[in-house]
Amino acid sequence: MLHRLKVSVLLTSLLLVGGTSAPAQTFPTPNRSITIVVGFPAGGAHDIMGRALAQELTKELGTSVIIENRPGAGGAVSVQTVARAEPDGHTLLFNNLSELAVRQAAAKVPYDLDRDLVPISLVGVTPIVLVVHNSVPVQTLAEFKAFARSRPEAVIYGIPGVGTMQHFAGEALRVKLDVPMKPLTYRGGAPLANDLAGGHVTVGMSGLPPLLPLLQAGTVRLIATSSIERSKLTPDVASFAEAGVGGVDIANYVGLAAPKTTPTTVLQKLEAATLAACKSPTLEATFKHSVSSVIGSTAAEYKAFIDRERAQHRELIHVTNFKISE
Repeated sequence: MLHRLKVSVLLTSLLLVGGTSAPAQTFPTPNRSITIVVGFPAGGAHDIMGRALAQELTKELGTSVIIENRPGAGGAVSVQTVARAEPDGHTLLFNNLSELAVRQAAAKVPYDLDRDLVPISLVGVTPIVLVVHNSVPVQTLAEFKAFARSRPEAVIYGIPGVGTMQHFAGEALRVKLDVPMKPLTYRGGAPLANDLAGGHVTVGMSGLPPLLPLLQAGTVRLIATSSIERSKLTPDVASFAEAGVGGVDIANYVGLAAPKTTPTTVLQKLEAATLAACKSPTLEATFKHSVSSVIGSTAAEYKAFIDRERAQHRELIHVTNFKISE
């Protein structure tokens, strides 16, 4: 009797252990898709890069990987969606975590990056540019400064969301140039591009992908990129630093993250699949077509990158008194 009891206890223990490890061992679950949540509308820089990654991950993981756009509050809605999801690897976040870190430092937000998310890979980057409608008579940042100072009212510049890196770059430029500028918020890069095309807003701080048709048509003009070094993606466009605006190095980095308590084995499989996807010539070509670059980092490298970004932007947040109010 005692022997049968011991056997029963042992079998129960093995079943419990197997039950807790099964999701990691069978990931991805057969006949179940993986959802990547993007915090901005379709057509913007985040969405374009996210969809390209989803196509490659579908091949690498052998299951359907789909995009769900959850715009709102500069990406906060998407963070909450993923943070509350089952931590089994089937709901992921594709967003700019350094952007979200800036937002967390400058506003009250309903999330904490360290508590709610775990990085998987830094996937890519696209430059942030100051752009003007072709009706604005400026070609350089110096001319833009003179133009802004000559206006009887503050220059209105469009941004794809409150608290985005584009917003941060715009406010840094305002302070560094000492010119009157006020942001006009859109729900993503695509709606901003639409209004730039129609001349409803004549200045914008934006990622490049949604602007490409306007650039090709000559509707808008690039003035400068918000970086220290000239971007290899826009070799003919001066950086902020080259144009005399120092201390600003801001770009639109995007990466993949998961809910905090996702099992390590699942995270490792997602990391390996993402690294493989980032080596795909198809992904590289898609990013290049959208004036973006593939990076493809390990999870540890991505975490170190986020920590560096936080430290670098902390001083700029202080200097610009960057605060976010909805």
